[in-house]
Amino acid sequence: MSTTDDFIKKYKLLDKLCKEMYMSDKGVTSYIDDMKSVPFADSKIIDGWRDDLYKLIELRGKRNKWAHDDDVVNFSRSDCTWIEDFHKRVLKGKDPLALLRKHQKMSNKVKSVNAPKKTKKRKKSRLKSFLWRIALIAGMVLIVYCLLKK
Repeated sequence: MSTTDDFIKKYKLLDKLCKEMYMSDKGVTSYIDDMKSVPFADSKIIDGWRDDLYKLIELRGKRNKWAHDDDVVNFSRSDCTWIEDFHKRVLKGKDPLALLRKHQKMSNKVKSVNAPKKTKKRKKSRLKSFLWRIALIAGMVLIVYCLLKK
């Protein structure tokens, strides 16, 4: 199998996976758009984010040129290896977007563990409010009863 055929086969696998993930017909483009939409500060958290983004853009461009232009496009063995490795990382949840989601999830857990517990105070204040209302109503009933008894 030629390097070009091998690359296209592996690219199609990644594209199909991305189409399924995003429920979209754009595939790799959806993944790239998702990466581009992440704020720079968040993308810096993940090692290799920028390299992966630029490599995806480069390889998508080469693939599009191969598919739509009459120019000869040369895919290298390293292109094939990289696209296959990236596909595996997506499957294992070790791709940049998955790693960012995991990091954000862990950050939210840490924040929620360290956050003061407000639910107990709310429950106590609700109970207190409810008891005051009951007492107020009972008092009003007692006053009305006394007035009617006279």
